Amino acid sequence: MKHDLELQVNKTNNLSEGKTATQSRTATCFPPCGPDKVIDGDRETCAKDVGIGKGSSVKSIWWTVDLGSKHSIYSISIYFKDYKEYGDFELRQRGRFAGFSLYISNTQKKEDGYLCYKNTLPLPPLEFNTTCIEHGRYVIYYNERLDGVTYPGEYQIQSIYTELCEVKVEGCGKGFHGNNCNTPCPINCQEQRCSIVNGTCFDCTQGYAGEMCEKKCESGFYGLECKRQCKGHCIRNTPCNHVTGNCDEGCAAGWIGMQCDQECENKTYGPGCVFNCSNHCLNNTICNKENGFCEMGCDLGYSGNICNEACPVGLFGQNCSNRCSKNCVNGICSNVDGVCTEGCSKGYTGMRCLYFCQEGYYGENCTDLCPLMCSQTCHHAHGTCIEDKASSNQWKIGFSVSAALNVLLLLCFAVFVSFNRRKLHNFFQRKKRHRIQRKGSEKNMRSTIANVQTEFQKEFYEDLNNSENRVQYEELKVENQIAYENLGITNLQKN
Repeated sequence: MKHDLELQVNKTNNLSEGKTATQSRTATCFPPCGPDKVIDGDRETCAKDVGIGKGSSVKSIWWTVDLGSKHSIYSISIYFKDYKEYGDFELRQRGRFAGFSLYISNTQKKEDGYLCYKNTLPLPPLEFNTTCIEHGRYVIYYNERLDGVTYPGEYQIQSIYTELCEVKVEGCGKGFHGNNCNTPCPINCQEQRCSIVNGTCFDCTQGYAGEMCEKKCESGFYGLECKRQCKGHCIRNTPCNHVTGNCDEGCAAGWIGMQCDQECENKTYGPGCVFNCSNHCLNNTICNKENGFCEMGCDLGYSGNICNEACPVGLFGQNCSNRCSKNCVNGICSNVDGVCTEGCSKGYTGMRCLYFCQEGYYGENCTDLCPLMCSQTCHHAHGTCIEDKASSNQWKIGFSVSAALNVLLLLCFAVFVSFNRRKLHNFFQRKKRHRIQRKGSEKNMRSTIANVQTEFQKEFYEDLNNSENRVQYEELKVENQIAYENLGITNLQKN
């Protein structure tokens, strides 16, 4: 990251002293020359690496210091070993250090970091300082002498020993920036760390964005760098909290959890999942977790969006589209399958009361036997004798004819009584004998009456042929014949 502003910071902190340092290889020397000697605050103690370059199998070296956390860095100072006590070795030493690089990184890999400085020519001084306005956790020193590369003539290319005596990384302390490091970092900077130059935050706390972390996350996003997206199930589609992602006003129907990211359990629905689904969704399917609707439909006998309404009285089945049998007592049947729960009306049977009583039975529950006098069967409800349709029509016609004949016979009988009292007496004697025979079946009774009528008619006509009232008889016969025909037509029309 490059900065347009470079300022002279008058008061900084030594960020590297006493921290942890490592290097690629350490030479064998006495006193010890490990990497920690570079950050002990003593320029007389130095670290030393193995030689690199021509004639060595090692071609590169690195040294790094871990600052413990990200810091706002202003400058880096390096003190190389000068060997002044042994003579003038300055050019040799400068030639050894020539070409080195400095990186600021948030990992121990220089490739992940920012190249803060790269030396070429002129050769670096043995007391080196550079402004490096950057932020990071690791400061990495790197140098190399590769085979096949042509280096400037001032560079040492053989027996290159890296001897760092002190490295000082300076910057502002935590939470401050600017001249004299006395300006607080913006409040929403993560860990209160910001650029030492202009106060821009290294990173923002959760829920904020912008160079100064002054902007809340855009609607629908939250968290670090505002990269996390809200779940989208907050009540009334309100945005989630830009910091935590929680739905501060609650969840939409069908969802629960702080972030409203958990669906209602099966068989529950609504705000807070506090309602239980109907147990009458078709084939025990799961209801809609938002509104409880049975989207596949209802079981038999139920209706409504959530299938919690039993069919109204008189209806049953799928979507309550079927009517109970009119033969159910009070018109009431099971809302599920149409079974008449209070029984059948007189004369009907079956689970749904769709069938007449079995032939020969009638009444409530079809338990009463038809009367013995019924030649065929009886009415299924009240037990009145009936025949089949053909027999019934014939019976009605026969009854009408018989009635007409009886009227005629009665008229004739009246005439006969007037003129034949003696013979009438004998007739009733014979009729008395026939009455005894009427103790048989109803069918034999009809036969007996017919025989008596036939015999009476025969004798009556014999006497009438000898009677002087023949004319009166013919007149009565004509009148009764007309009455008989009219009666027969009327009965046929009724049928």
